[in-house]
Amino acid sequence: MENTKLINGVEYPVRIAHRAMVEYERLTKKPASQVETLEDATALIYCGLKAGARKSALPFSMDFEQFIDYVDENPEVLKGEEATEPAKKN
Repeated sequence: MENTKLINGVEYPVRIAHRAMVEYERLTKKPASQVETLEDATALIYCGLKAGARKSALPFSMDFEQFIDYVDENPEVLKGEEATEPAKKN
């Protein structure tokens, strides 16, 4: 079962794979292995949404600040995302 999020009436897949990790590093200027804060986790989900939209050929024009605002009004978007963080290396 693919993880999806309903945003503005569109069901977007969340794809945490190589592209999302690269996008995360570009956005945060941090290694993808360092998802430590709420902002980091939100950025990773955002990047996963962008990657999923791209893979599914869905338009996704929301920037990160707009995504944070959307989450403020729709916190359910983040429910069930505990498992999206990459595994930490020991």
